[in-house]
Amino acid sequence: MTEICPDAVRILVTGQADLEVAVSAINEGGVYKFVLKPWNTKDLGILVRRPWSITS
Repeated sequence: MTEICPDAVRILVTGQADLEVAVSAINEGGVYKFVLKPWNTKDLGILVRRPWSITS
């Protein structure tokens, strides 16, 4: 993914609370945020919009 779109913001949304997988994704995949289910829809919307407001 980094080769195709190096500036992409990565958000990992999962229903599994496997800490080892999350840490790996954050460290190796450059994940910006890790979100577990169930999530608050309003908060998730803010989280998705936040990186664009910082870079704009």
